[in-house]
Amino acid sequence: MSFKLREKFLIPVVFTIAAGIISGFFYADLTSTRAIEESVRKALSRETRNTAKLMDNWLEERQTDLLTWSLSPVLGEALTETGYYGKSAVAGANVLLENLEKGYAYYDFIFIADTRGDLIASSHNSAPKEYQVGDRVYFQASLNNEIWISDIIVSRESGKKVFVISVPLRKGGEIVGVLAGAVNVSGFSSFFIHDFELGQEGFAYLAQEDGLVVSVSDPSIPLTWIGIHEFGQTILATGKGSIVFDYIQRQWLSAYETLENKKWIFVVTQSLDEAFLAAQKIGWYTGVIGLVSLVLIGVVVVYFFRKLVYERFDRMLDAIGKVERGDLDVRITGGDENDEIGALSKAFNRMADRLKTTLSSLHGEIQVRKKIEASLARHRDTLEVSVAQRTSELVSLQNYLEDVINSMPSIIVGVTHEMEITQWNLKADAITGISGKRARGSLFQDRFPHLKWMAKEMADAVGDKKVFFKARVARPDDKRPGYEDITLYPLMAKDMKGAVIRIDDVTEQAALEASMIQTEKMFSLGGLAAGMAHEINNPLAGIIQNLQVMKNRISPELPKNRETAEELGLDLNLFENYMEKRGMFRLMDSAVMAGGRGCFNCGQHAFVQPPGVCPSV
Repeated sequence: MSFKLREKFLIPVVFTIAAGIISGFFYADLTSTRAIEESVRKALSRETRNTAKLMDNWLEERQTDLLTWSLSPVLGEALTETGYYGKSAVAGANVLLENLEKGYAYYDFIFIADTRGDLIASSHNSAPKEYQVGDRVYFQASLNNEIWISDIIVSRESGKKVFVISVPLRKGGEIVGVLAGAVNVSGFSSFFIHDFELGQEGFAYLAQEDGLVVSVSDPSIPLTWIGIHEFGQTILATGKGSIVFDYIQRQWLSAYETLENKKWIFVVTQSLDEAFLAAQKIGWYTGVIGLVSLVLIGVVVVYFFRKLVYERFDRMLDAIGKVERGDLDVRITGGDENDEIGALSKAFNRMADRLKTTLSSLHGEIQVRKKIEASLARHRDTLEVSVAQRTSELVSLQNYLEDVINSMPSIIVGVTHEMEITQWNLKADAITGISGKRARGSLFQDRFPHLKWMAKEMADAVGDKKVFFKARVARPDDKRPGYEDITLYPLMAKDMKGAVIRIDDVTEQAALEASMIQTEKMFSLGGLAAGMAHEINNPLAGIIQNLQVMKNRISPELPKNRETAEELGLDLNLFENYMEKRGMFRLMDSAVMAGGRGCFNCGQHAFVQPPGVCPSV
């Protein structure tokens, strides 16, 4: 098959345009698909990290709650006191734990247990507790002075799925039991998992480090243990990152993060098929538009080729044919100036001459431009390297300073001369529950309202560039009462107006000093009580011995008593019955028992010792 010149020209042109449109379509589809996948990956990773951080902060706050509650004296007394004071302390502990559960609804059960694992007091004190927690891992860990978060277990109290946060409970520096709070898994999940909205086919879940799924945001997802799936094994092995996998006949993308306070893995999953649906629709629309465009471009190209090229070329071929057939009057070159082909030939010749001159000139310009561009490229590379090095140094310095501030065990807050917060370390974040992002830009006295009374004095110290210090400042906080040392260090540079404020918690130090004072008072009071006890013990021993003698001399069992009664004509049996019915023996026994409850010093019965003698002295 032979083709004319116009077919040889038009067919490659049309096919080239078609190939370009089709290639552009597939490239756009591939690029958009990859862009969507990367966008979904970044969004899921960001949400996963933020939510995992919120979970860690929440668990840390619950640990802080239990540590704070464990300082309550009534809990330690409930585990150590006996008798009337012990019962009173247990009742007070029950009331305290019941009020705490009402105030913190996410707790299923709050309780204290002694060192054997027996429940002493709980937030459900109305129901007797027949079970023991000595076999629980969290109890054993806290008894060994650890703050513990358990795996998911079934509560023996309510039968619900819970995890237990436990802390050691001390009195006088010694561990006397464990304080624990069972957190409802359903309540915890409602905070962080069930509120995720990831489209119709997205879901989030929380899994333990053994692969057991704690909770899923979409109950219709049949996911109970991820360890049996290949994607679950990858998640458990790496603990952090993202993965694309096939599950339930769909393609999914999961971003996952391991919590710091408990080795649980939080996973957010999105269906890529759903995410790509919009891109597929756009691709089909683009394909249809490209096909229509291809037809229109083909028609336009054919029309303009015929009008502008082919008809003129036919006339040129006709002239050439006449010359070939012997018509020497027709000339292709040197013809009539008004002849179209002659004009085209002359124009082409003139254009060729001019093009040669122009190309020579352009070649010289190109060489000069290449030299200039090479010089600019070298300067640009040098500048980019310098900027990158400087930027890296500044970023490293900034990260180092932030790490130093965040590693401080005290609350560190940077302020301007107007007491506006500019820096906020992790300790301040953990203690106040306010993130650095929220705190920056606000006033210091608004974030620490209990220090508002000294804000003016602190601002004056910043302006005067003098160190400001206040010791033992009371902290009237219901959740975290105590004392703090406040120190303000002004910035000393002439062009810098601001300060760094350090807040140290000295509650334990103050409590220790108060405890030492109280101990000295109790030693003095004990010495005084010992002396009084011996003064009381002498007549008390005589009274008890005489009451016993009186009771013995009324008894008809003794021969001497019967002999004396017969001399007087008295029936001892009748007299004994009279004493019994009138309750005289019961009164004597009560007096003996009341007087014989023990020595004030040693706790032994006074009547078994010689009067005024205590074996402990």
